Amino acid sequence: MKPNKQKEDLIHIDILDDLLEYNEYTGIITSKVHRGPIKPNQRLGCLDNTSGYRYIMINGNRYLEHRLIWYIMNLVWPTNIIDHIDGNRSNNIYSNLRDASYRINSSNKVNNSVLGHNITKQHGNYMITLYHKGVRKSFGTYTSLERAIYIRDYIINCIDNNILIPNKDMLKEVT
Repeated sequence: MKPNKQKEDLIHIDILDDLLEYNEYTGIITSKVHRGPIKPNQRLGCLDNTSGYRYIMINGNRYLEHRLIWYIMNLVWPTNIIDHIDGNRSNNIYSNLRDASYRINSSNKVNNSVLGHNITKQHGNYMITLYHKGVRKSFGTYTSLERAIYIRDYIINCIDNNILIPNKDMLKEVT
């Protein structure tokens, strides 16, 4: 879902601070004030069943909850897409959110071959494969999906920034 930059410019952090309370450990935004049917400490927002994202209405405008959270925590609106690292669009725990390029965000699924790279699960392990300059290259297998995603994103960052791509043995030491 594309953000509406003009709408984001209409709301200031002071307004949000007066209205909302965000718990970075639960990922839940609650109301600080009584507004219509909403009571203080009541969870705000709704789940959009079509997109899977949560949203909150403020002053007649619909805001994606994860973008509001990014703004609350960083005091700036995200410049890119906010990626849910675990792939769960309604998990808005701050540590699960990152400001990511479209390329990183679109590659966040297992068995996704978007943009020439994928992570596939084989025999209980996750294998990273990328196509770079017309050549298919494997970057090893990993026991955890989180580690495979981390390594894949590291490799993509190397490619995007014209940094030498490490070999499989060197990747084992990437932290």
